[in-house]
Amino acid sequence: MKKNNLKVFFIATEQSGDNLGSELMKQFNSNSYYNFEYYGIGGDLMINEGLNITNHLSEFKSIGFIELIKNLK
Repeated sequence: MKKNNLKVFFIATEQSGDNLGSELMKQFNSNSYYNFEYYGIGGDLMINEGLNITNHLSEFKSIGFIELIKNLK
């Protein structure tokens, strides 16, 4: 059976988001119907699960949606 490709974008700008995101990615990876490609902002745990980072969470000093938008380059 051919697997479908699915791209997922994550935004995790603090450690708790990296923890949760990496657990979610583990669950996604256990799905046998999709090949997941992960992109976005995250930390080392998410990188270990296959995240292709656009920014590392260490680049963000504040939390909140407005602060996130202000800090994007």
